[in-house]
Amino acid sequence: IRQYQAGICQVAVAGSVALPGQAGPVPVLGYGTSSGAVAAQPGGPTLVFSQGDTVTIALHNELSVLTGLLFQGQALPPDTAGVAPGATKTYSFVASQPGTYLYEAAPLPNTQYQAAMGLHGALVILPATSGQAYGDLATAYNTEAVLVLSEIDPALNSRYNATLPTVAQFDMRTFAPRYFLINGKVYPNTDAIPGAA
Repeated sequence: IRQYQAGICQVAVAGSVALPGQAGPVPVLGYGTSSGAVAAQPGGPTLVFSQGDTVTIALHNELSVLTGLLFQGQALPPDTAGVAPGATKTYSFVASQPGTYLYEAAPLPNTQYQAAMGLHGALVILPATSGQAYGDLATAYNTEAVLVLSEIDPALNSRYNATLPTVAQFDMRTFAPRYFLINGKVYPNTDAIPGAA
């Protein structure tokens, strides 16, 4: 895994992905690290920091709707204002809790579909003691692989249109995934997981 330094940029983007058994590509959302990119799969890069790091992440919104970031497990209040289309917002916190967490779209009104469509990724905070998952000897390890498990319901994703996102009216209580992904990819296109069981 790649360890990031403070001051990285995340770009919220739309794109599409081909899925087995689907007539055409399905719209997805994702995070990139450069402006003008297109999401080739749902999700974002694994962000890795060390415990005690001051993390500063700028979110540039290239979607046509409001979005924001939520960092699970860290001392940063949820973003309730969001980032307007075309705008950028900076998030900053001290990586205080070691472990593996999710970062995802902020819980803003009418945006509950964004995390389900791919605005999520893994946030790894390495403990001060290397080789331990949570700074506790009982959590020692000698190999690691980050797995982000997600799913796609084509009924939700097919409602997304970059100019008129009617997906906001989708009733998430009817979410019924047909595809299950590992690190943004559906089988048989998943990557091999390094390391022995």
